Amino acid sequence: MINTQLFNFFHTFSGQSVFLDRLFFFGAEYLIYFLIAEVAIFLLLRRDRLFEKLIVIVGGVILAWGASQTINIFFPVARPFIELLDIQPLFVHGGYDSFPSGHVTFAFALATGLSFYNKRLGALFFFGALLIGLSRVVAGVHWPLDILGGALVGVLVVMAVHFLFKKVRK
Repeated sequence: MINTQLFNFFHTFSGQSVFLDRLFFFGAEYLIYFLIAEVAIFLLLRRDRLFEKLIVIVGGVILAWGASQTINIFFPVARPFIELLDIQPLFVHGGYDSFPSGHVTFAFALATGLSFYNKRLGALFFFGALLIGLSRVVAGVHWPLDILGGALVGVLVVMAVHFLFKKVRK
């Protein structure tokens, strides 16, 4: 299956060096907090249309994350280190709640919401979201399809929130 083949390819970068492992661990676990802090700073410094930004960015992120957690409950998928016996993850995280990735859902939702108000910063956040997803695959805690699913949930939910806000506002 292509999901397993892609996972195996990316996971080969794990365990190559202490520096790379720490870098991927940081991307997989802590980069999201820097993105959250940057959005908070953005909202504090750019207060124009603050109510709209809070609804679209914060509300959208919360709804997207909730959607990903709901999908986890109804469609339990084992993480790669559980499914594949020879996988040593960089850290143990969860069990049968692999699809979609909550971290990636959250990061792509942030990026999508932010991109409605600042295209350059949004693009930087999409890059950060991709790094988070890649890091989580390399770390051995997610399948590539988990990342794709999380990205889709994050983007689509926030786009829907933005669309509905604009529609209701008219």
